[in-house]
Amino acid sequence: MRYKVGGGNEFANVPAHKRLSNAPLDTGLPIGNLTSQFFANIYMNELDQFIKHHLKCRHYVRYVDDFILCHQSKAQLQKWQMEIEKFLEQKLALSLKEEKILAPLTQGANFLGYIIKPYYRLVRKRVLGNLHEKLKQSQRRLKPPLHQWDFQPELVQSLQAVVNSYWGHFKHADSYQLKQTLFKRYAWLNLLFSCPQQLCPAWYPPDVRSFASQWYYFKQRFPTFVLLMQCGNQIVIERRHAKAMSCTFNIYKHSRLTNLIQIPISQLTQACHALVQGNLAYLFCDEQGHLKNGLKKRCLRVLFNPNVNANDLPTGPLNE
Repeated sequence: MRYKVGGGNEFANVPAHKRLSNAPLDTGLPIGNLTSQFFANIYMNELDQFIKHHLKCRHYVRYVDDFILCHQSKAQLQKWQMEIEKFLEQKLALSLKEEKILAPLTQGANFLGYIIKPYYRLVRKRVLGNLHEKLKQSQRRLKPPLHQWDFQPELVQSLQAVVNSYWGHFKHADSYQLKQTLFKRYAWLNLLFSCPQQLCPAWYPPDVRSFASQWYYFKQRFPTFVLLMQCGNQIVIERRHAKAMSCTFNIYKHSRLTNLIQIPISQLTQACHALVQGNLAYLFCDEQGHLKNGLKKRCLRVLFNPNVNANDLPTGPLNE
């Protein structure tokens, strides 16, 4: 088997605080290195053997430096705690943290990011707090003006990565109702994802084969909104909305879409301003790369809705 050894350029990417060469004397690898977790399991094997074979604890689990012992006797657990502290100090030169907890199982064990109870698991409050803060930050970045949302591609992709990461954490807990609650509290998530449980992308049509199918997708989701969709250097819009704006337009020729017109993309700002002045809700979909079939990928970019509160959106897909 052959291995490729990284050169100096790769080593330069390792943060200084995670390098063994920068660690103090008599100190091992910093937490966060994959090797530190592996070596911790080897080093802590002595503790495992002590608890299982000397203390003979039947219900014991450990992950790196976090471990739990269960017993029906509180006195027995207190006795084991003293023996473990003595063993760690004398054999492994380690000590227990001060925040060690002795509590009934019904209260739940705070372990590895979850509150583990006898028959179910919950996500820890600190994890939820971090997610709430990130969602609030995203909301502030996506919605600077009143009644308008600007779904910039880089922000949407970053948000998708964050939410996917937390959903991956949530799947190991009983989190169905939690996800529903988050989508209700941050209702704008429904504009980007069509399913709270699966996080199916909804800011672009998931399966389309033509411009017409893209058009129908957004019209079905937002039937009462004025739809503006980029098509090259033109903006396609329904003919009946042309009266609301003083723009130069051409007939959009399509065998299935006969009620559309085109305006130059240079007049997009003028058209949007006219719709705002007319108090009309609209959404603009721009081109963001290509789909696998070669068709332009058209995504929700700007949404303006004067009919909702400045800090609120209806729950579920915004279609009314």
